[in-house]
Amino acid sequence: MLQQHLVVIGDVRRQADTNEMTEFVTKLLIKHPGSATDLQVARIDDNLLAATSTSNGGICVVTMQLPPVAAATTADLQFVEADDGDEPAGTAPEGNTQYLHHLPHLHKVSAASIDVNTTIQAVLSVAGDGSISITPLDALAQLGDSNFKAATGWSGYSQGRWVDSRSFATTGVLGGLQVWDTRRGPTPVSSSPTQWGHTGCAQLDRQLGPARQLLCLDVHPSRPNLAATGASGGTIALWDLRFQSAPLALTGDSAAAGDVWELKFGPCEPLMSSSVAALPPLLYCTSDGTICQTGAAGHSSQANGWGSGGTGALSSEVLVTESCSINSFDVEPSVGQDIIAATDYECILLFHRHVEL
Repeated sequence: MLQQHLVVIGDVRRQADTNEMTEFVTKLLIKHPGSATDLQVARIDDNLLAATSTSNGGICVVTMQLPPVAAATTADLQFVEADDGDEPAGTAPEGNTQYLHHLPHLHKVSAASIDVNTTIQAVLSVAGDGSISITPLDALAQLGDSNFKAATGWSGYSQGRWVDSRSFATTGVLGGLQVWDTRRGPTPVSSSPTQWGHTGCAQLDRQLGPARQLLCLDVHPSRPNLAATGASGGTIALWDLRFQSAPLALTGDSAAAGDVWELKFGPCEPLMSSSVAALPPLLYCTSDGTICQTGAAGHSSQANGWGSGGTGALSSEVLVTESCSINSFDVEPSVGQDIIAATDYECILLFHRHVEL
């Protein structure tokens, strides 16, 4: 049977009194070229963008519009047709692909990740062959050259995330972090020292070697010098992107020792006095079926060993346990009470939790 890949957009319906999910109502199915290797959602004015990186080396963007009225809901969502010029006049596109902006072959190999910068309205994608692409959103239909860095062929990137409107960070396939400035061309402006290890946990990296890999990356939305990575074996690390101090690292315990597939900074942080630099909460999911939270709210970064580079500087709590891998998740952006996740069994989970404000 021929495998088909789809972008699915829908509504989650839930029980009003318990917040339990009752059903997922599909609004639109779109045929997707190849498998999606990463998915990011962004809002620009009244537009919602769903952007994917693809296994054929391209990127795809679906644009949705909400009417500019206060009472607008997802029922009022409108899908914007792409003007890619791929279909002959009078031809009905197959699989609703008229709603999909598709830029194929930006990379010669599978694109590893994608990120949308809402300030400059550009899409960042990276690949394992060392190529980096930055594509302005207004150039999606032009199929122009958006190459920022050409492929090297021997060592590339597993993740790329915007830091601000002019800089971004990458994680290497062989480990380590690099920071780039778009104004200074295709050469990183700084890199993490090799003695910190390729996942931020130097001791384990020395013991286990290159089998340990960085798998995911997130940059704090309001503290752009702060980044977090997830790696093999449940390892989490908090990095200072100025690389002035070694990362804080947490290794997986028996309850969450699987590979970290995705992580995000929590949207709600405790209010702290100006004299205390709190560690922000992190959420992450693993291949052994857990969603966990880590962070040390109420403790200063100095008290938790910032710069120690050792294990045990962070603590974690298991929030959800499933019998299969949890491959990705997202968090409700206001206070983070709702977490939605996708599993290896192609199931969608909705988890409601109490968050102390």
